[in-house]
Amino acid sequence: TLTVDSTQPLKTAQLEIADNAPHSALVDLHPLQPGSKSYAGEFTVIRSTQYKIKLVNSLGLENADNQPRPILARADAPPQITISSPIGIVKVRPDDTVNVAYEAVDDFGVSKIEALVQVDELPVKTIGLVLSNTPAPNKVPGKWPLSVAEMVRDIPGGRDAKKITYQLRATDNCQP
Repeated sequence: TLTVDSTQPLKTAQLEIADNAPHSALVDLHPLQPGSKSYAGEFTVIRSTQYKIKLVNSLGLENADNQPRPILARADAPPQITISSPIGIVKVRPDDTVNVAYEAVDDFGVSKIEALVQVDELPVKTIGLVLSNTPAPNKVPGKWPLSVAEMVRDIPGGRDAKKITYQLRATDNCQP
């Protein structure tokens, strides 16, 4: 989203993007509210290129500063997640809870974190974790209480589990 502030009401406000195929080269900017001197529009940048802001006031006069300006397109990097504790192999009792501390980071924002848990050689279970309320959604710290009893509850035949393995997966908020 681009927001442009004007010193006066405008007849038209547009953003002209060079070389933005297959998306439109012209993006209409609309007043944020009736009578507003702030105009906004949404667009997708496909590649690094240039843009111009084209404003026309109620007298039909265009903005004098309409020189091309650069847009730098940044590729979306995959999210990263780090487990800070526990470190290494931990021996547990069937009624223990292991507190798993982690931090997920992404250049644009984290939208989901999941635990992938496997007990012995059984199929992997995916568990959605609650995202912490953080002011910066691109850096999400968290703690997950891994309950051994919950993980082994569905073992066929009631046998004892020998090994629980887990990993955490973060998903970013980038729309494909």
